[in-house]
Parts: sequence; structure tokens; C-alpha cells
Amino acid sequence: MIPAEIALVSGRTLEVQLESFSVRNVQLHLKGGAAPIAVDRVAFIAFLRDNAATPAPDDAHVGHFRLHLAGGHMLIVRMRTVDAEGANLGFYTWPIDPDSPFRARFVYRAALQAIEEDSLTGDLLIAAGEVTEADVDAALQSQQVRIGTILHESEGIPEDLLEAAAELQKKTKSRIGELLVEAGLATPAQIASALAEQARRRDRKIGEILVEQGALSEGTLVELLGRKFKLPVVDLSNYAIDPAAARAIPREVIERYGVLPIGLDGRRVIVAIADPLVRDLHNILGFTLRSKRFAVVLAPPSQLRRHVADWLRTPEEAPPPRTPAPIDVEVIHIETGEPEVEHETIGLANQIIIDGIKAGASDIHIEPNGDEGKLLVRFRVDGDCRTHLELPPTVRATLTARLKILANLDISERRKPQDGKIRFRLPDRWVELRVATIPTVGGNEDVVMRILAGSTPLPIDKAGLSALNLYNLRQIIAQPYGLFLCVGPTGSGKTTTLHSVLSALNTPDTKIWTAEDPVEITQVRLRQVQIQSKVGLDFAKVLRAFLRADPDVIMVGEMRDKETASIGVEASLTGHLVLSTLHTNGAPETVARLLDMGLDPFNFADALLGVLAQRLARRLCKECKRKTPLSQSDYDQVGGRYGVKEWEALVGPWTSAQTIWTAVGCPKCGGTGYKGRVALHELMALDDDLKPFIQHRKPVAELRLAAAAKGMHSLVQDGIEKILAGDTDLAQVLSVCSK
Repeated sequence: MIPAEIALVSGRTLEVQLESFSVRNVQLHLKGGAAPIAVDRVAFIAFLRDNAATPAPDDAHVGHFRLHLAGGHMLIVRMRTVDAEGANLGFYTWPIDPDSPFRARFVYRAALQAIEEDSLTGDLLIAAGEVTEADVDAALQSQQVRIGTILHESEGIPEDLLEAAAELQKKTKSRIGELLVEAGLATPAQIASALAEQARRRDRKIGEILVEQGALSEGTLVELLGRKFKLPVVDLSNYAIDPAAARAIPREVIERYGVLPIGLDGRRVIVAIADPLVRDLHNILGFTLRSKRFAVVLAPPSQLRRHVADWLRTPEEAPPPRTPAPIDVEVIHIETGEPEVEHETIGLANQIIIDGIKAGASDIHIEPNGDEGKLLVRFRVDGDCRTHLELPPTVRATLTARLKILANLDISERRKPQDGKIRFRLPDRWVELRVATIPTVGGNEDVVMRILAGSTPLPIDKAGLSALNLYNLRQIIAQPYGLFLCVGPTGSGKTTTLHSVLSALNTPDTKIWTAEDPVEITQVRLRQVQIQSKVGLDFAKVLRAFLRADPDVIMVGEMRDKETASIGVEASLTGHLVLSTLHTNGAPETVARLLDMGLDPFNFADALLGVLAQRLARRLCKECKRKTPLSQSDYDQVGGRYGVKEWEALVGPWTSAQTIWTAVGCPKCGGTGYKGRVALHELMALDDDLKPFIQHRKPVAELRLAAAAKGMHSLVQDGIEKILAGDTDLAQVLSVCSK
């Protein structure tokens, strides 16, 4: 038996006993008959010191290198220089530290993402005579610049005051930014800007700083990096980019990573990059070029940026081809044969989720299109779906399987819809995603992931309610008992609004129970229960339990059926304030829906305090929205929607001087003219005059007219008032409101 540690390309490390080992084996057999491990899942094997079977290094041909491997593994090792370009499955390396517990490591070539000489770039430049030690020291000082220096440069804060603050910081152990704000020397915004600049400078590499300071030419730096990372260098100024190669990678990948496919060598795509250590680049290239291998070459960053911009233009704007220059691709060692599926799938799935969260998406849609069509990844941002990535069809099965594993679903079941949850770890917090898989035609299986809010509730006065609606809502929830409903379609913000209401009710002397599916927002003092339908813990059962648990306020996530609705009405009539949601189009329509469920109309009329219907419309971008003249035809159209008499009473007769806010588009909003969303509301408060309409099952139209006479503004009317306030525009209001 051979004791060893196996580092997987997924990032995990296993302590194992190998039955045997050969560099030609494609599977690793473990002690005890455990399932063998395919070597395409392995980054490297570390053999312990007591294993004498590994070869000893030949010091005459060994150098020090830094290896960057799949799974985030990085090794500083001794290895033979010729092994970098070998054709075998992998190669042996030996530890630099004489006290290492490992005698040797066998590194698999398929997991190798970058290899570099283990020397600092600055030292190599000094040794080559390209820069002086003083140049490198100046670059290091710029890279490690203090926040005080940035504030002195950008804000003109005197150095003596900054030094005094630094001395006080040492004594008090406080943050320098906090001390400067307390002393009135800087504003919080200035501190935030300085911290961002400090982080940007730290992220810059020493070579970039030397080029920026004029101590080194970009061409010289690229040549040195080519030698350091054992990569060929290409001058794009006289190279003809093959259009077939450029089309081999989606433009989204080219734009995101700043790389460019420039040529084809048989089934291998030559990809120009500026940074050999770009995170996740090899995973993405492996996925998008699954039917081909790829090799990378270094290009000067300024050239690459210019050429990437050129190729992202429309074809007629693209520059004419140039005379090609030869590239010696035979020495390129970073390439893929059959990409390692597990690691690449993990990396791609994680990156899609992270991108969705960063984009502020509410939903992530994974849409495969058979064996021939591309797999689309779309994000729903501010209510609209937009394409994020186009991936080859070969990834559809592995990506779907990975997401189903994360959501604890059955990966073998592809004929029925399934639903689950993913708890995803970010550096600063956990994010929960609700996952639904749906079989679609052509043997496909779609995945939709809803990113749950997981945040603190908005104060009730920040929920976007008009002054009248806010006043009426406060009057409703001040009642000691009764039923209040928030209604609207999926994704209209009902749960967020109810949690705003709960935050207003959440005082130390109030006992609040909630039953939710899922629990998206948490609050201190709330006793929140997660519905578990699979084990029989549904809304009705939890609601019955709440009635035995001394509640003041109960929130039920949704009244899905007659049983839950009946218990909610009963609870509200026995001295509890009950809040819930329902999927209906408007406030009066909610009454008809619950009566159709079979509720007793007299009990329901006695219990109901009010119904708040809402929608979410896209908000105009604050940076670029502008006022434009309101034409008479638009005036008449808006008036027809609002009510002619009410509209004229609100804004007066039409004149050519009247204006209305419209969308424009700018870099801040991605050229759409919209950023964020605004809520539209319709609040029907029940009083003694409206209760008979429920008791006698009057038509919805009659109830709506009576509620309007009592001051209820419809969704469209509330939306038009928010158009006048500059929050949204008519197109958005009409897109989410049917009447």
C-alpha cells in the first residue's frame, strides 16, 4: 500500500492508501475496494516521505517553479524544466522545503493552468538590466500606498494632520478613516473613495506599475512574462486574426475576460491573453471549446484591449485583416485535451450564481436547446430577462446535474418537475436560492433559480406607498385583530411589503409568529417557521399550532386553500391580527377569489380589514431620466387611463408647457434608461359601508366602484401619480397593470 494525499480538481484533498501507482494509469485504485478515482478528477498526488518508490530529482536539470492548478491549488516546487512541455499524463515535482512531509508530488498535466518561474517579477527585471532597484522600490511603494497618502493626493488634506491621525490610530487601535471623519478632516464618501483607490492600487501588479511610471516598456514586460510563464508572445499589430477562431468563443466571454481567439491549429484554438493568471479563464475556455483543445499565447495588454474592442464591433466596422506572423504553437503547454468535467462544471455553476447575484438578478434561467442549439443563461433584472451567456450544448447535462446536486434533487429524474433550495456561500454572507427544474421538449431540462432576498426589511415608510395609502395602511395595522391581505402575482414584492408591516408591529410587547415558504427575510423577535410540505408541515397545520402558542400577530405566507383561509379568518375573529398573501389581480378581485374558495361571507366580511394589491414597475434611472414635452395625444391617453375628470383635476387642462419624465439610457443603467424597481399599490380599506358588498356577494365591478368612491386609487392611478413624480413611465405602468 502507498500512503498519499490526493488533491482533486474540485478543490478537495483526500488522505488515501493506494494499492499501486503508475504514471500511465487512468484510474487510481484505493485500499479496501473503494471506488477507483479517475485521474481526470485529480490535480496532483502527494507521496509521503516513507514512500521510496518515487524517483529522486536530478539537481543538474531542476529549477524552482510555481504551479497554478485547477481547484485553486498552487504549488512552489522543484521540477525538471523539460517536463513543462512533455507529452505524458503528468510529471513529478519535489518540495523546496526540506522539512516537507512529502517526498514528491505527481502533477497531472490536464490540471495545470499556469506555470511560472519562482522569481519575483521585479527581481527578474533587475537581473535582466531592464530596471533599477530604485524603480522597483518606487513601484512597490505605489502598490502599498497608505490611505492617508491617497487622501493627501486627492483631497489635499495636510500631511501633518494625517500623521497626527496615524499616531492616534496606533494608540487607540481605531480605523484611520473613522478618526478622520470624527475629526472633521474627511467625509465618509471621501474615505470610501480612498479605500476603493487603495484596493485598486494593491490589485495592480508590479510590472503594470513600472510600465505606468515609464520605467519599463510594455513590450519588454510581456517578453519577460513570456519567459517567466513559458508562453510564446505574439505581436497583434501584424497578425491576421482568423474570423473562424474569433467565432469559436462567445462574445460575452471575450468581453468579460479580455481575451481573443486569433488562430486555429488543427482542432486547437490559439487564444491571446494578457494575464496568465486570470481567475476561472481556463474553466470557461474548456467549456466553450469542449470539442477543441486550446492553447494560450501572451499579447501586450494595450494591443489586446484594442483588438478585443475591434472584434466586438459589428462586422462592417471590424478592421481589415493584417499579414499574419508565425507563432510557434508547439511549445505551448497550457491546453486541454478532454476537459475535466467535474471541476469545470463546479466552476461554471458557481460563477453563474455569483454573476447573477452581482447583477442584482431576481432569477437565473438555465435554458438548454437540444444537442445542436446553444444553452442560454438569462438573468431577470428589474423585471426584464436579459441574456448573460451562450454556452455550447455539450455542457447542458453536466451543468444541470451540478445544480440539481447543489439543490439536493434527484439527478436521475428528468421526466418530472422538481424543486429544492441551494444555500450558496459568498465571502461575506450566505445566499439562498429557490430551484425549480422543468422538463421541456427535445429532451431538455430547464433550471430556474430564484435568488431570495435574505435581507433586513424595509421600513414601512420606505416601501413606496403614497401618502394616502401609507396613512390608511397604518390605520389598518393599528387594529388589535382582523385580517389583512397583500396580493399580486409572483415576484411582485408581497413578502417584502408584509415584512415592512411586521417591522412596524415588531415591538418587545408583541408576540409575532410567521409561517413562510421559504423564509426570505428574518427579524429579531419574530418566531419564524419554515414550511416543510414533504413531511406534512403545511400552512394549515402550522397555523393551528400558532393558535395554541399565545400570538398577538400571525403572518401566513400564503392562503393557498380553503382550509388555510378558514383558519386565518377564525384566528382573526378570535383576537389576533392575521397577515397573509394571495395571488390575485386586484384588491376587489381578492374578495371574489376567497368567496369562491368557500369562505362564509359574513365571517369573512367581519374579519377583513383591508387588501393591498401591488405590482413592481421598472424605475427610471436617476442619472439620465429627463423631462420631455407632454403631447396632447399622450395627455389624452394618460387621462383615459386615470379617469378624464380626475386627471384634469390633478394636472389641469393640457398646455404645450406640460412635461413628463421619460427614459434615456446611460452607462449607469446599461443603456436601458431604467435602474431598480418601484412598487405600485391599490389599497382597499374595509368599513361598514363596504362590508355588505361582501356579505351579499356583490359583483367585483360594484365593489370596485364603491371602494373608489371611498378614495381607493387603482394600480394604474397610483402608477400614473408615480410617473408625474419621475419614478417610472407610462410604458412600464401599462406593462404591469391590466386596467
